[in-house]
Amino acid sequence: MHCLVSHTETGYNEIDKNTVPGASHSNGKSGVKAQVHVMRAAFPDGRWEVQQYIELPEEGRIATQDLWTGTHLGPFMGVPATRKKIHVLAFA
Repeated sequence: MHCLVSHTETGYNEIDKNTVPGASHSNGKSGVKAQVHVMRAAFPDGRWEVQQYIELPEEGRIATQDLWTGTHLGPFMGVPATRKKIHVLAFA
């Protein structure tokens, strides 16, 4: 998944991340668990919502437009909690 744009109370930031910084970069179940742990510690009220399904018939696939929201309540990427709400628009 690529996160394309993040929005905070202070404005928009373009980002392109495949993994959560500070989490394990390994694949599989252990990598996913590590990423979820880091995100839940920093954004305990985090919520993922699929906003739209996009059919790609020529590729035989479906993509999604997702919105992830949360409040920065714990350290993340070396930044202490700011108590600011975030919104991340992603396509997967």
